[in-house]
Amino acid sequence: MADVVSHERRQELARLLHERRWKPPELAQRFGCSVRTVQRDLEYFGDEMGEPVPMDDAGYYLNPGMHPVPSVSLTTHEARALLFAMRLFLRNADELDEDGLSLLGKLGAAFPGVMANYAHLTADELRQRPQNPLRAGILRRLTEAWISRRTVLLSYTSPGRRARTLTFDPYLMEPGRANATAYAIGYSHEHGEVRTFAIDRIRSCEYTRHGFAPVDVAATVERMSLSWSGIVSQEGQEHVVVDFAPAVSQRVRESSWHPSRRFEELPGGGLRLSLTLPVLFDFVPWVLGWGAEARVVAPDSLREQIGEQVKLAASQYA
Repeated sequence: MADVVSHERRQELARLLHERRWKPPELAQRFGCSVRTVQRDLEYFGDEMGEPVPMDDAGYYLNPGMHPVPSVSLTTHEARALLFAMRLFLRNADELDEDGLSLLGKLGAAFPGVMANYAHLTADELRQRPQNPLRAGILRRLTEAWISRRTVLLSYTSPGRRARTLTFDPYLMEPGRANATAYAIGYSHEHGEVRTFAIDRIRSCEYTRHGFAPVDVAATVERMSLSWSGIVSQEGQEHVVVDFAPAVSQRVRESSWHPSRRFEELPGGGLRLSLTLPVLFDFVPWVLGWGAEARVVAPDSLREQIGEQVKLAASQYA
């Protein structure tokens, strides 16, 4: 129980230190603990960050990029799960990620034997990716704003449109399921609703002086899980049916997870996939990827869209 209390106090302490400067007696009064307890927490933060918590005459504080993360102990099987996640990250990384590289170095130093070697090999592969300092800087700023609940100004470019400035509260950051980009999900003040923005299309990210209140993101996460790509938070219901040829039936079963999916065996060994999606645009590329082995049964709007795409592709080879 004491560990839980300490963890919750340190979480709140980190939040307060990001907001303004505090002196230990002020913090002790706020938490109802001794000054020595506060000092131990500050020392703990310093150990976790690898540098002391900064202070001046006004007190202790944390800069936006400083976030103490507590150490964790992993079992062998937990280490394997984390290594799998890093391998999946590598597979989708088309650019060098210095933070991912740093993490792999730490994992390599902590993992047992063969796992350590695999972590080092993964790091070697990641080093071969090209660098993109602009994207790396934006990703870090968004991460810091997300953790500290800071409103930011984004310069964002949509396909075929000029860059525009958006005031944005970052609620979540999410990797793409089928591509190498990542997405920021949060409240767009200009749109007046929660929106998803591709990080690769952000040209700049600047902090504002404004923060935003804690948000229960459970409903947003649930809506995202219902989309095919896992990153669209729009509402809607499109009932989709796609038939697959026998040659690909097993692969479809293995590569088409969705909470609403249902399979039906067809005569001759084919497979029918039925599911419900909020939108269809992120489902289209996946269907097209199966070529002639897939046939859309419903809805008609999806049949027409796929048909047009197939005709356009065929015209390139006429």
